[in-house]
Amino acid sequence: VMSQIFLTSLGKGKADGLVLMGATVLRSNRDSTALPPTLTVDGDLDGLLHVTRQAEAYFHQVEKAGGPTAALDRPVVLLEGLNHWSFSSGDLPGNVAKHDLQAEVSME
Repeated sequence: VMSQIFLTSLGKGKADGLVLMGATVLRSNRDSTALPPTLTVDGDLDGLLHVTRQAEAYFHQVEKAGGPTAALDRPVVLLEGLNHWSFSSGDLPGNVAKHDLQAEVSME
């Protein structure tokens, strides 16, 4: 969230790209021309960024842009077996420990 707010405040052309992991383009930034090309990478077992929000992101960022074979500037990739914390490290914050699903892929 914070990276999107920062980059959109800078204006168009100030960054070459953005990679979101365990996150998605904010609804308020869907049509923003200030946001650089953005790759969204999420896990299918994310207990915090639910699959319905991931499907919504895919629809708006991929399907409405011409489908997965179109030249996309905001592709969405869903990795099987990963949860929200799969993109992080260290001690689990309480909210993540309480709500995230069990990953099927080892951290190693």
